Amino acid sequence: MGRQCFYRQKIVTQARSVEAKTLVSYLVGEIRSRRELAPEEAALVAEDALEYLMHLADRGPGQIDFPAILGLDAHWGAPGGTSPSR
Repeated sequence: MGRQCFYRQKIVTQARSVEAKTLVSYLVGEIRSRRELAPEEAALVAEDALEYLMHLADRGPGQIDFPAILGLDAHWGAPGGTSPSR
């Protein structure tokens, strides 16, 4: 009764869900909806766009450039620094 289950069904479903949420698949979907291209052409344009974005930012998707060194001068408890005198 019901539908037939197969081995490791949940893992396969989760892997397809993660694959559908990648930046490339998002770009393909946007390109197809805005430019009305075929799926193969949209995939090629999305790969070129992703390569351009990688060279533009010089970091991978999801990587954040956080200038933590600049925060050293803003610390109030720095000796001989900028803390207000009481």
